[in-house]
Amino acid sequence: MASGYYPATGRKASRRDFIKLMAAAGTVMTFTPFVDWGKFLPNNRLNVAGKAKIELTDGKPANIVTFPVNHSEVVIYPKTNDDSLNKEAFRTWLLIRLPAELGGETNDVSAFRLYSRICVHLWCIWQYQPKSKIGACPCHGSAYDPATGKAFQGPASLQ
Repeated sequence: MASGYYPATGRKASRRDFIKLMAAAGTVMTFTPFVDWGKFLPNNRLNVAGKAKIELTDGKPANIVTFPVNHSEVVIYPKTNDDSLNKEAFRTWLLIRLPAELGGETNDVSAFRLYSRICVHLWCIWQYQPKSKIGACPCHGSAYDPATGKAFQGPASLQ
């Protein structure tokens, strides 16, 4: 059997057929990186974030009714059974109930924000300061808006 021969039709492959095949293969290879392959793969972890409850550091679930206005707590997410993993900085988040003037008095999820505690400047751990109503990084004085999470002062605001 010679190369470029179609056994089903009994004819040889032409140069035009080869170019069509290469154009089709090139099109597929061009758009393959843009396909969201995760939609086609079975993965039960995709819906875990929507079902997970937020636990405070004392082990109790966060309750929007009893959580004080203009207050923050450190939470661990995702929480594991390994205490050394739970202490990693990238698993610690800051749950903030906004001040009253930013909508913190409503008893729904819009009164809360959950931010990573890692400062975008040099990966320091920042804290929420209820008196000044900002998130402050102790390393270089970066300040974060609790309503949006954006840095508005210090070196983190330049990044």
